[in-house]
Amino acid sequence: MEIKFIATLIIGLLNIFLGFFILRKNPKNPGNINYAGLCVSGGLWALLMAALLTVNSQVMLDWVVIGTYVFGILPPMFYLMFAYHYPYRLWTYPLWLTRLIYGASLIFISLIIFRIVILEKAEYINGTYSQHAVFPYFLFFAVYFFAYIIWGLFILFKKFRSIEGIYRMNVKYLIAATFSTFIITGTTSVILPLLWTFAFDWLGPIFTLIHFTIVGYLLFYKVNKN
Repeated sequence: MEIKFIATLIIGLLNIFLGFFILRKNPKNPGNINYAGLCVSGGLWALLMAALLTVNSQVMLDWVVIGTYVFGILPPMFYLMFAYHYPYRLWTYPLWLTRLIYGASLIFISLIIFRIVILEKAEYINGTYSQHAVFPYFLFFAVYFFAYIIWGLFILFKKFRSIEGIYRMNVKYLIAATFSTFIITGTTSVILPLLWTFAFDWLGPIFTLIHFTIVGYLLFYKVNKN
């Protein structure tokens, strides 16, 4: 458990640092803002996943679980909006649609915080805890998660076919990294808990660091050097 805790804790902190570093590169650029949001929210999710390994009461467990879903909802939203803005917008969504993208996420978060929607039942018993998904709400979360990711991928595929030059190659890298990382993270942290077990949930943050670091380097550091 110590190795899991230390690894997840470090990864969470590195993701947060990466987010602020990218934001500092160009704090007014929507692409940087949303990618920073992706990294920071993913990092906070990882820190709460680490906290799950240290809980010592039912009350603490309940609030940490709520926190994992609050910050688990934000990365798909930030990813979708990053895909929309990077490297520039090919088209402009109507205001109502952008409000819907943000609003759906924020409403979902509010319902979780006020415990109107419960995605997971976790019980602290004799020094350990057990978890299981709550239907149909966890299924709604899974649909939300993959819908936003697939939507973002669709935008990137459209851009890949339209953009030329160095940005076209970067979009290609972004598609490959997103597909591999979110599929793995989605499997360990969404699909397996939905169908079977939470035992591999802690692996999700490991793959987010790989994705955020590689893509962050290609999109925000290497491009600027060139």
